[in-house]
Amino acid sequence: IAAAVRDRFSEEAVTCAGLIQRDVPIKAGEAEAQTDVTAADPAYCQTFDWYVATGEPLDDDDERTLARRCVLGTTVAQNLFGDEDPVGKRILVNRVQFTVKGVLQSRGTNSMGFDMDDRIWVPFRRGCGASFGWTPSGSSASRSGRGMRSRMSCRG
Repeated sequence: IAAAVRDRFSEEAVTCAGLIQRDVPIKAGEAEAQTDVTAADPAYCQTFDWYVATGEPLDDDDERTLARRCVLGTTVAQNLFGDEDPVGKRILVNRVQFTVKGVLQSRGTNSMGFDMDDRIWVPFRRGCGASFGWTPSGSSASRSGRGMRSRMSCRG
């Protein structure tokens, strides 16, 4: 969907695609937790003003090659690795191995009390793959500021 909107409105809109799966089991060594996983295309950061503090963001090459790379929120990085730098390390996301490519800048808690740093991002097409068993359950689009922002959510 995002590609079609981007092609049609390339001069007028910033678009992205993202699927969110809640309470996904994650593991690194002996450390285990559950977190939200967002399958996001490379434009997701720009659209929603997310930035990487260390390492690198997901990019077009990750998407094109169906890379098993991920970007961690700071809460996830702390829960799995403590004070150790997670970039380059491997984790399991729903029993699928990923290599940590970066760590997001901290966003803290939102106005509804949700920890915005308790999340992992994976490339969109990798996240939509059979290894996660995700199927789209609905979508919505809204217009905010100058850019059109698209969101999709799914349930496993």
